[in-house]
Amino acid sequence: MQVKEEKKREDVPRNAQETSPPLTKSTANRTVNVVEVLCIDGSTLKLTVLDERIELKTPYGKLLIPLRDIERIEAAFRLPEDVARRIDTAIADLGKTDYHRREAASDALRELGERAYPALLKAAKSHDVEVAHRARELLDKIGDEVPQERLQFRAHDIVYTAESKNTGLIAAAALKVRTSQFGEQQLKLADVRELRSPSATVQETANALADPGTLNAYQGQIGKVHTFRVTGNAAGGHVWGTDTYTLDSNLATAAVHAGLLKPGQTGTVRIKILGPLGAYAGSARNGATSMAYGMFPGSFEFVRGRPGSDR
Repeated sequence: MQVKEEKKREDVPRNAQETSPPLTKSTANRTVNVVEVLCIDGSTLKLTVLDERIELKTPYGKLLIPLRDIERIEAAFRLPEDVARRIDTAIADLGKTDYHRREAASDALRELGERAYPALLKAAKSHDVEVAHRARELLDKIGDEVPQERLQFRAHDIVYTAESKNTGLIAAAALKVRTSQFGEQQLKLADVRELRSPSATVQETANALADPGTLNAYQGQIGKVHTFRVTGNAAGGHVWGTDTYTLDSNLATAAVHAGLLKPGQTGTVRIKILGPLGAYAGSARNGATSMAYGMFPGSFEFVRGRPGSDR
């Protein structure tokens, strides 16, 4: 069967503007396109993609990439047309003479959260003093309410296979998917931050830093997110806290305690620097034990949603 399938793929007409990467060894046996989806609101979904391939428009032509070859997609920032119109109208209303209209516009933009963030960045440079002032206020409020990693906006889609990284824009606005709860649906790419195959060959995050041991050096960087390459160690050092840890906790042990890595497993973990807490609770989890502690001047938590590990 495999020989016939490969011959059938070779018979498909191709030209310089329309190519499909060949099947790779790591994906040749993948028959069901089950994926994990990280949405822009931070929620995650597990579903089956029914499309057989995606069309990716690149500066060098069009690529048709089989879904079963795709390991991860980092989605570009997209706005549905109706949302874009609402944002444009609200931005314009920030400068109206009617106070109540300005207030309503501010409330609408704050409710839209990170979707409105790029437009507010531009509005903050407006020559209209009122528009710029309100935009800066909203940027501060949204920045306090939305995790920092959700305020990073890509201009292009990045599609990873086991042997390639392709940058461009996916032509479709949505993918055809099937969910166990609701049957066939359309997954709008405007709602997607990342899509990955659970069985993907993990690619190390390009900007991952070496394991620093503890995060004391990052005190004061509240809200910053950093990525580290760590090897889990259940007995690597002391850990204080549960879910939220003191900055002087051992990172490799905290990663095991949090369930992100197993002892001896190497992977990338993302952490967010937090301010001080009045107390930290101890607990035993995943073969690692953390201790309780009182006031400490700095904390961190793991940012979940983009696991990266290799054994």
